Amino acid sequence: MIATLSSFASQFEPALLEKAKSLIDNNAIQLLSNKELNWDAVVMDKKNYKVTVRVEKNKVTDVFCSCSPAVCPHITAVLYALQVKLDIKPEEFKPEFLAPEPAKVLGNKINNMIWTSRAENTKDGELEKLGAHLSLKDTNITKLRVIVRKDRTGRPMNPIFVGAHKLMGAAIREYGKANYEAVFDVARAVLEEIGELKAIANSAMETGEAAAALMEEIYNQPDISPELRNRIFTWVTNSWKDKTYQYFHEFLIRAVTSCATETPFSVKATKLLQQLPKSYNTDDAVAEALQRLLKRQGNNKASREFMYKDVPRFRIKLIEEAFDNKDFAEAKKLAYDGLASEETNKEDIWEWLHKVATADNDVPALRRYYQYSYLNSKFDETFYEKCRATYDEEEWTRAYPKWIEAIGEPGTDEKKLAIADIYMREEEADSLAMFLEKFPDYLLALETQVFLEKTHPLVVRKVFHNFFLAYTKQAQHNGEVGQRIRSLLGYACKTPWSKKMIKELRSKLLELHPTWKSFKAALSKPL
Repeated sequence: MIATLSSFASQFEPALLEKAKSLIDNNAIQLLSNKELNWDAVVMDKKNYKVTVRVEKNKVTDVFCSCSPAVCPHITAVLYALQVKLDIKPEEFKPEFLAPEPAKVLGNKINNMIWTSRAENTKDGELEKLGAHLSLKDTNITKLRVIVRKDRTGRPMNPIFVGAHKLMGAAIREYGKANYEAVFDVARAVLEEIGELKAIANSAMETGEAAAALMEEIYNQPDISPELRNRIFTWVTNSWKDKTYQYFHEFLIRAVTSCATETPFSVKATKLLQQLPKSYNTDDAVAEALQRLLKRQGNNKASREFMYKDVPRFRIKLIEEAFDNKDFAEAKKLAYDGLASEETNKEDIWEWLHKVATADNDVPALRRYYQYSYLNSKFDETFYEKCRATYDEEEWTRAYPKWIEAIGEPGTDEKKLAIADIYMREEEADSLAMFLEKFPDYLLALETQVFLEKTHPLVVRKVFHNFFLAYTKQAQHNGEVGQRIRSLLGYACKTPWSKKMIKELRSKLLELHPTWKSFKAALSKPL
C-alpha cells in the first residue's frame, strides 16, 4: 500500500508536492489512460517519463516511474491528475485509510491455513481465484456438500478438497459483502462433509480447521444478526454428537467462546461446555474455554476456584494472575510446586519464576534460575557471571563448587570443558591440574595448556606425550594417517615446549608408525 487518492497530499513531503503541482501547472501529464486497475501516463519533465499507477478502491497499491524506483514528483503529479479525473475530493490522511480490506485479511489467513507447505507470498488470493466464478446464491447445505464431495482429487486416504477450496474462496468474497449467512453455510457444509470421512489426513485437517476459522470470524462480527449467531451456536452445540466435533472440537469451541459476545450467549456457552459428555471434561480446549467464559462474565472468584481445581493445567495462568496482583509469594509457591512436579512445561515455569523473582528482588530465587539456565543452555557463561554478580567474594568462594557438583559426573567433553572453564575463571590452577590428571583428555589439555603452563606444565605435557604415542599405535595403514597426524600436531604446537616435545618424540613416533615416510613429512612441516 502506497497511499490513497483522497489523502496522499497529507502523506508526502511538501517539496515533493510543490514539484508535482508545478508539473500539473505546466500541463506535463499526457496520454493518461487506464486498463483495468492500472493507469498509465507520460510525464514531460527534463525528458519524457513513463508512469504507471495501480488503483484499487481509492487505494494506490503500486506505482512505477521510469526515472527511479522511489515515489517521485512524476508519480505524485499523476496522482493529482487522477484526483481530478475521477472526481475524488481531497481529505486529511487517517491511518485506517491504508488498512487492508477485512476480506483480504481473512483471505490471507485462510490461504495460509490451507497451503501450509507453500512459501510466503505465493498463496495470497489463491482460494479467491478458485472461487471467483462460483455463485453462492443457493446455499442449500445438501448441494454445497455435493460440491465438496464430488470435486476431490488425489489419493482416497489423502484427498485434496478442490470443491471445498472453491467454496471457501467464494465465502471470502461474500464475507467482504457482509453476507455472513453464506459464509456460515459454506463452513458448515465443509465441516460436515469432512466429518463423514473414515479417516482424516493432513489436507482434510487443514481444510476443516480453515472452515472452523471462517465460522469463528463471522460469529465474532459486531454486525452479525442475533438470529445467525444463535444458528451458529446451536449448530456447534449439536455437533458434539458426530465426528465433526471429535475432529474439530477445539476450533469449534473457540469459535463460540473466543469473543466478548453478549452475556446471554456467554452464559449459554458456559452451560454447553458444562453439559458435554464426560469424555470431554478433561479436554484442554473445553477447560480453557470454561475458565475464559467465567472470567469474561466478571465471575473472577468462580474462575479462580475453577483453575485451582486443576492447577497443573492452569499453573501458568495462575502464576500470571498472582504476578499481576503483586502476590509474589503465591506466584513463587505455584512455580516451585510446578518445578517439583512431573509437569512438562518447566521452561515456561522457570521463565515466570525469573520474572517474579526480578520484580520481588528475590536473590535466592534468581540464583536458582541462573544455575538452571546455565545447565540447561549447555553451560552458557552469561548465566554463570550473572549469578556470580549476586555474591560477594567470600560468599562466592563457598558457592561456586556447588556449580561443579550440579554439572555432575564429567562423562562428556562438554561437561569436562565446563568444569575446566569454572576452575580457570576462579583461577584454581591446583584444582584444574588435579582434574586434568584424573581425566587426561587431549581436548581438555588443549583448552587448558596456556593457563597451566606457568604452574603445572608437566601435567599437560604428560597428557600430550601419552596421547601422541597412543594415537600412533592405533593409526591405520592408509594414506590419511599423515594428514590426521599433521592436523593434531597443528593443534598441539601452540607453545615452544609442545614443539620441543614433538621433536623429542619424533624418533619414537617414526618407530611406531609403519608408513614412516608420510609420517615423517607430516612431522617435519609444522615444526
